[in-house]
Amino acid sequence: MNSGNICYFNSLIQILYYIRPFRKQIIEGQKKSELMKNFQEFFCELANKEIPGPIDPTELLRCFAHYDEMNPQQQDIHEFMMILFDEIEKENDIVKEFW
Repeated sequence: MNSGNICYFNSLIQILYYIRPFRKQIIEGQKKSELMKNFQEFFCELANKEIPGPIDPTELLRCFAHYDEMNPQQQDIHEFMMILFDEIEKENDIVKEFW
């Protein structure tokens, strides 16, 4: 589901979802922040989806709204990925395992 100019978001989330160890860590780990809880719920919804069709990313996208307010310039996938990984790394070492 494309809720505006978020094709970069959709692309990155799909790529990360198909990295099995990354997906496993997101789905199985304890989450503290709102972002990570929404990220976990989104991955769980993808994993448990039986009927093909879009999944609404609105709740997950809301977690990134304050970044747009701090930096109103258009961002690309690299900038978004760095923000996402910084947030994930604050909560655990998932990202460090992949570098």
